[in-house]
Amino acid sequence: MRWRPAEGHFEVLGHGQLWFDDTGGLIGAADVAEAASLTELRNALERHRRLDGTMVEFMLSVFDVDEDLLMEEEGSVSPRPIGLELTERHTFIVLTMAVEPEIRFNQHELAAILWPQLTRHRAVVMELAQDPLPLMNLTHLTVKIEPRGRTVGDALTVGDDLYALWMASLGGSLNPETVADLVRAQRPQLLTGQPESVWLEAKGGAYDLSSTLSQLELGKDVAALANRADGGILLIGLTTGKTQGVDTIKKVVPLSKRDLRPSRYQQVIDKVVFPRPQDLVIEFVEVEPDHGVMLILVPAQPEVLFPFLVIGAIREGKLLGNHFSLVRRRGDATGVSQAEAVHGLLVAGRAALATSANVGFSEHSRTPDADEN
Repeated sequence: MRWRPAEGHFEVLGHGQLWFDDTGGLIGAADVAEAASLTELRNALERHRRLDGTMVEFMLSVFDVDEDLLMEEEGSVSPRPIGLELTERHTFIVLTMAVEPEIRFNQHELAAILWPQLTRHRAVVMELAQDPLPLMNLTHLTVKIEPRGRTVGDALTVGDDLYALWMASLGGSLNPETVADLVRAQRPQLLTGQPESVWLEAKGGAYDLSSTLSQLELGKDVAALANRADGGILLIGLTTGKTQGVDTIKKVVPLSKRDLRPSRYQQVIDKVVFPRPQDLVIEFVEVEPDHGVMLILVPAQPEVLFPFLVIGAIREGKLLGNHFSLVRRRGDATGVSQAEAVHGLLVAGRAALATSANVGFSEHSRTPDADEN
């Protein structure tokens, strides 16, 4: 990263340049700006300050267009809602959000909602500024981060995560991670009205893990999410009801901490789901004294582990350990795949193995005791 005083811009070596617009703000194309080291950018700005003889603060706005187009259309394209403010001593991320004019934010409450992401990224809320206009409330949230070891792209990613969680708290688009963070922020009530989906499952009561049938039910719910390419999340302590035929979260019903022990849930999942889903996150979040909700976050799984099977079946009150089922999410429900689908996967896998190893399989080869349900 170099300050080129003769040309009046900063060069991001091997990528492009950042320059000042008519208002004195620093701008650049995303693919250029993201590559810059924050430390090197701050050093280059300090050299510029010394040459200019001022101690001004710099705002960096980033645009999702290529550099040539930004140079030509600088005044007609809009920057990302996340930018950087670089003072002499500190580095800040500035998030800008336009909401309906009657909406107002409380800085303490917003910081509490964003707490999971703030903690994860070692960031601190510094200021919340609101500019009520006739058609909108233009809100700016300023967050301080440490620049050492980070690029501009890293800082913008922190801003993206905070912005997504902020939007989710207002009823915006959700995903498993933002749902988990709303629960961690002790705001599960913000999920009321949210329909269940292929990635979201909610249960009003705890699983009775002393019951084999309930253990299999837990395994089925987790395996169904693991069998999705993008994973999903299971919430326990949120009741659902039908809204236009779709199961929808209606109410938060905090459950006893004694019934929601993450270690016990992990043991059962390890027992009844094969293979074990990787990087499973099981957390109890207290929302009332000794009562709360549990989240089971199932991240996207490596392709080589698919499919995830539930081991065991119940027949006449007895566990049949040599049976298994393949379950998948269908809409807001979990379904068991038919034998034909399981057989198709086994045949496809066998063919792939034969091709990769250049070894054929006997028509009559079989695994002893491979009884399937």
